[in-house]
Amino acid sequence: MRLLLIGRSAHADVVIPDPSVSAFHAEVVVTTDGRFYLTDRASAQGTYHRSSEAESWASVRQTFVEMSDQLRLGDYVCHVADLLGAVLAAEQPLQGEDGSGATAMRPGDVSPGRPRGAVERDPVTGEIVRRRF
Repeated sequence: MRLLLIGRSAHADVVIPDPSVSAFHAEVVVTTDGRFYLTDRASAQGTYHRSSEAESWASVRQTFVEMSDQLRLGDYVCHVADLLGAVLAAEQPLQGEDGSGATAMRPGDVSPGRPRGAVERDPVTGEIVRRRF
């Protein structure tokens, strides 16, 4: 599972230099089966989603998205493919030190056994399943 932070901050994985985008606006979990799970991070301007079949925008807290879907982060509008394509294409699979082909963890990767931050996620879907207090 891979976690990508999206926002205006230079520390985000995907940087959007738009004043309507929060510093850490949203996150996308790339699940083990290759799907994309979008979560709004309580951004001030909100996160909206529109699939290729939909005519109107839907407010997002958590949802699966497709590469062809459109996103609106604040006033910034893009396709999922435009937003994530360059980041995902630049990644090369890492080989284990023993040459076994085992994938090493990258910065930002989320281990299914260790929740990240103040939430726990389903290791297959990336969905937030409960909050830790």
